[in-house]
Amino acid sequence: MSTTQHATLPPSTAGGLPMPLITVVFATLLFGLGVAMYLLASGAGAGSRTALFPAVFGIPFLILGLLAMTLPKQRKHLMHASAAVATLVALMGLGMAAASLARAGFDVNQLGRPRAVLAQGIMGSLSLGYVLLCVKSFIDARKARQAGGASQ
Repeated sequence: MSTTQHATLPPSTAGGLPMPLITVVFATLLFGLGVAMYLLASGAGAGSRTALFPAVFGIPFLILGLLAMTLPKQRKHLMHASAAVATLVALMGLGMAAASLARAGFDVNQLGRPRAVLAQGIMGSLSLGYVLLCVKSFIDARKARQAGGASQ
């Protein structure tokens, strides 16, 4: 496919929103989760910098999303990188939450750090949702490329 054909294809979207924008929103959600968990822990007298981990994980997504907005020729690679990182974050967050729940015998009252487990579960779930949006976007983009090539 020539670069002129590629340039005329619509940007990858999920639910009608461009994936780079969704990536920035996702980064903002992770940042908000980290700050909220830190403030909740601080209010309970147990403030910990580790509560900010979701916010730290949001930084690469913010960078990748903004780069994808400003570098359209690199958008595909940047969004694939973002999906790969989100897959790792989803596995880590959900895995850590599941391991903590298993150690507590799946009794939430036995959790040593219930807010941390909650934050891990939310971060993992948000990341999994983002990965699913990425996959849908990638499939739609491939179909659009194939339809564009078939009509010529």
